[in-house]
Amino acid sequence: MFRFKKTIVLITALFLMLPLLVFASSYKVSQKDVLVAENETVSGNLYVASGEMYIKGTVKGDVVAATGKLSIDGTVNGDVSAVSGQIDTSGNINGDLRVAGGQIRISGKIDGDLLVGGGDVSLLSGGYVKGDVIMAGGSINLDGKVAGGVRAATGNIFIRGWVDGDIVVNSGIVTVSQGAVINGNLAIKSTKNADIDPGAQIKGTITQHLVQPKAVSPGAKIASIIYGFFAYLILGLFIYWLFSKPFRKVSETIFEEPGKAFLYGLAAFFLVPVIIIFLFITLIGIPIAVLLLLTYITTVVLSKLFVALAAGKYLFNRFGNSKKVSDYAAITVGLLLYVILANIPVVSWVINFGVWFLGLGSIFLSLRKAHQP
Repeated sequence: MFRFKKTIVLITALFLMLPLLVFASSYKVSQKDVLVAENETVSGNLYVASGEMYIKGTVKGDVVAATGKLSIDGTVNGDVSAVSGQIDTSGNINGDLRVAGGQIRISGKIDGDLLVGGGDVSLLSGGYVKGDVIMAGGSINLDGKVAGGVRAATGNIFIRGWVDGDIVVNSGIVTVSQGAVINGNLAIKSTKNADIDPGAQIKGTITQHLVQPKAVSPGAKIASIIYGFFAYLILGLFIYWLFSKPFRKVSETIFEEPGKAFLYGLAAFFLVPVIIIFLFITLIGIPIAVLLLLTYITTVVLSKLFVALAAGKYLFNRFGNSKKVSDYAAITVGLLLYVILANIPVVSWVINFGVWFLGLGSIFLSLRKAHQP
């Protein structure tokens, strides 16, 4: 377990510190809090990976951060790119703000554009964005002022602020409250009629497109399940035919060390997307982010096939003799069992996540074993 943790930490650090090798002026990697005090000035760029980070002073360059919590009360003369559980900005950012996190609250001034993605996103009443805003989140509150336009994709959006440009919204629920000012157009795509208060000032045109969820007949759903099973089966058998030896080794790892494989998969499932997002928002890491994303998607797809072989062999071993049964038959039976269980409403999410974690973990664990002396 210790070597596993050390490996994960090392991989994460390498990805997070990649931009530093090219452009770094100042960087800090620490489990403790990082503070730029009120009377402190960082002359260049600041790269941080830490538990919490507080900027109360001045950073003359860019800020790139991966933290549990990020608070900016001071001034950043460049851009801010960050991944954090909680983000609060009440200071001045003279460049762009590009952030992803769980809870994001912006009450300061941003001279550039705002690109934000999170669970709960708020541009508070004191917040000001001179450029354009692109937002994605579970819930969005737009109470501040935006000199440019706004594009948002969310479950719920509440607009109470001032926007000089157009607003384009794709949301489940849209609420425009009294006191809101929109000097441009308002284009809405939602599942319900927007709630627009008569006291809201909208100087442009209002267009709304209601999206009705399509009803799926039982026959169509069954046909889709059958099609998905055979498509996956053909893919799995073909990949096994091409790479039978590594396919078997990865699958055997699930039998030998299921607990460790599950933990590896759990870590990879959540850690890799965070690294990908971080690389994307640093801009210079985009090529690596694209490659890592493609690799991640591929491993997620293949994970089900490795678990299918392991499950099929287990069933034949339990109720017969697995040595007399080909791996092709084991993959078929294991995949059929997965498809059946994954479509039972009560347990489907447990099955899917369990299979993903086991499959992903077995891949990473097998790679680690292959490179051990």
